[in-house]
Amino acid sequence: MPLNCKSCGAPLKGDEEHCPYCGSLVYYEDGTKLNDLRAQKQEAERRKKLENLPRMKYVSEGFIITVSFFTAGLYGIYWYLTRRGDFNKLVDGIKFSDIGLAIYIIAWVILFISPEDAEDLNGIAYLVLLGSAVYVAFSVKKILREYASQNLSLSVGTISRIIAPSDVALFFFGYIYLQFQINKMINAEILAPKL
Repeated sequence: MPLNCKSCGAPLKGDEEHCPYCGSLVYYEDGTKLNDLRAQKQEAERRKKLENLPRMKYVSEGFIITVSFFTAGLYGIYWYLTRRGDFNKLVDGIKFSDIGLAIYIIAWVILFISPEDAEDLNGIAYLVLLGSAVYVAFSVKKILREYASQNLSLSVGTISRIIAPSDVALFFFGYIYLQFQINKMINAEILAPKL
């Protein structure tokens, strides 16, 4: 930071955009203007903030839909398993539903290994699979909303309109919809992308 104006030599405090004596634009030793320095400082603060944010994996919606289609939804189990630790770190006191996920996996396995003629067992397993998938999705939504409410100075009503606002979409699309919400939170710099 300069101590004197380059035009008139007057002493400067170090945060002026123009010299208070001659009105010249203040340049610093490296030739940058004060606005450039402010922008650099803001970018450095932004990067520091991002470094301290919890990290979640960014996955494009197209990719997750394609993989879900080709794995017949099995990717959902992988998605929850690989992110459960990240969800547990977001909010103290609210943890990811391991029991719900375990029931989801067991129901999936029963559907996969049971014979086709076991209609009653398959029907029950299918209902349990759907119920547990919905339960886990809504528990993750609760974690994301609570995290957002703790880190944004917004009302609960505003948070619910911003983070996973559609219960219908969450019901039908579960982890795909949640990944869309996580991507939105990463883009808004509420979460940082996992590298």
